[in-house]
This record gives sequence, structure tokens and C-alpha cells, in this order.
Amino acid sequence: MLHKLASLLMDQGAMDAVAPLIGALSRQEDNIPALKTQARYSFLEGESDAAVKMMERARVLAGQSWSEESEALLQKYREKE
Repeated sequence: MLHKLASLLMDQGAMDAVAPLIGALSRQEDNIPALKTQARYSFLEGESDAAVKMMERARVLAGQSWSEESEALLQKYREKE
């Protein structure tokens, strides 16, 4: 649920407000929505390398369920490395 609130705040450009939520997500056990949310935050903060690492971890966890949309995001983050 934290990842949904964090995404909403990022959509609104409230990066200062989302930072504590990202910290909380990083302390959770790896899960795909949390990793993708953290990756987006890192990318928006100019940390493309961290975003790529998180998306690659999410891809491993997703296995066969990895979507074309998720792959496109990963490629976008890689282009900014």
C-alpha cells in the first residue's frame, strides 16, 4: 500500500513528501511493486544507476510475469545511466 501512496505523491511532484515512504519501502522485504516504486523515485532524483539495479531485481523476482511495460521502463532508466 505504501507504494501506491508514494506513486501518487510522485505524480503530484511532491518529492520531499515521498522520501520517507521510499525509506519505509526500502526496509521491506523485496517485492515487485516496492522495487518499481523505489526505482522510479531514484530515476526522478537523477540516480539512474540505482533505478536500473532495482528494476533488474524486480525483473528477477517477476520471472515470466515481467511485462513489456516494465521492460520499457528498465530501458528508459538504462538510457539515462
